[in-house]
Amino acid sequence: MAITFAFVLQLMSVCRRYLKLTLPIAATGLTVCSPTNAELIEIGPSIAGSDCVEEFEQIANRLEPGDTLVLRGGRYEQSCRRAVSIQGTEELPITIKAAEGDKPLLTRPDSNQNTENNLELIDSRYLIIQGLEFAGGSTGVRLMGETSHFELSHSTIRNTGNNAFAANTGNSAQLHLHHNTLHTTGQSAGNTEGEGFYLGCHDGSCSVSNSRIEHNTLYNLHSSSSGGNDGIEIKPGSGGNLVRHNFITGQNDSRGFPCILAYGSGIDVNIIENNQLTRCTVGIYVSQDAIVRGNLVTDAVTSAIVVRGHESVGAPSNVAVVNNTTRSSGPGAGLHLALWRATDITVFNNAIFSGSGPAVKGSWLNRAHFATNWVYGRLRGVPLRRQGFIVEDMRLPLDDADFSSDHVLKRFQESATKTPLAVGSTDINGTQRPQGTATDIGAFEHLNPR
Repeated sequence: MAITFAFVLQLMSVCRRYLKLTLPIAATGLTVCSPTNAELIEIGPSIAGSDCVEEFEQIANRLEPGDTLVLRGGRYEQSCRRAVSIQGTEELPITIKAAEGDKPLLTRPDSNQNTENNLELIDSRYLIIQGLEFAGGSTGVRLMGETSHFELSHSTIRNTGNNAFAANTGNSAQLHLHHNTLHTTGQSAGNTEGEGFYLGCHDGSCSVSNSRIEHNTLYNLHSSSSGGNDGIEIKPGSGGNLVRHNFITGQNDSRGFPCILAYGSGIDVNIIENNQLTRCTVGIYVSQDAIVRGNLVTDAVTSAIVVRGHESVGAPSNVAVVNNTTRSSGPGAGLHLALWRATDITVFNNAIFSGSGPAVKGSWLNRAHFATNWVYGRLRGVPLRRQGFIVEDMRLPLDDADFSSDHVLKRFQESATKTPLAVGSTDINGTQRPQGTATDIGAFEHLNPR
């Protein structure tokens, strides 16, 4: 193949400043680009003046595939809109991160907390953000437009006027949100929401799909409106997401919203597993297309796990509640099933401990399949002959360690099923399931099963 000067100029234009041009390889005559000149840029703190020009925003918007922007510790303040639109590639993602050992703080004045988000990322793809702290703004970090292959990790989002993180203006896919801390939301005066992760559009017009939300810590989430303070909310039409190993502490009152809420009706089931939730109004609420497995929910105010329909998606369908452990010493229910017109609901191998409230309450339970659920507490709305619930003698006291020990196995005489929905997963401690073929109850895999 003859190589013309015009062809070389065209190739150089494609390669741009970040790719080194390597002229014809002897044996093949091919011309290739190799990614060797991506830039590493380091900047320090800055405060935008009345002209709204901020060094961070200006430089971030000029990043090209393969570039890395490093932020040194200190305060980065923008009083106007802070919007960044950049696109990396699969081979050359763009990275924005903290300098090693530093804690850069992106913030804004309190005067525009209700009118401007802290950081808006527009039509981003193959973008990685690591180790930053976002304080203030209406929403802390908001994905806008079409987003894909976005990663946020080891970052903090706090003291927001509304929610902490939102992806709710266009379709988002392949998000990886992990090892972050979200807290102190809903700080605006008047009616406001305060969700942790708000994923998808309320009316289902946009979705978040095939994403992972894992190893995050959420607490002190506030709201003063009917919008709510959910910890992780996956909106109607969003599916194929994995929500696991998150630690969420609720507000311990009956006015709050679920710590995890997933509506369903997306491209695939949402898997909610191995999360540790405490003091939530409702621990986990699902309506459709969900696998809820291996979670530990303690001291829920009204219910630990709820399966019921929602006006956004209709009656409950395609839901499995498997190998969860719930414990409450108060009036909250362990498992609440409202199964009017429900289809394809399975409830297997859960360990449900209750104090003054019902361990299980429900309606239309003939719409579901039950097997080997271990219950310590009262049943409400459950037929006396309902199969699938083994009720412990409540005269036997339980100490705080019993629900995570072999107590259940010692007192449980019937072998539980190793359901396909639990096999191949891990328990709350990360132990691979299964370790045997016999009894397997609750969120804890027993290493010496009978």
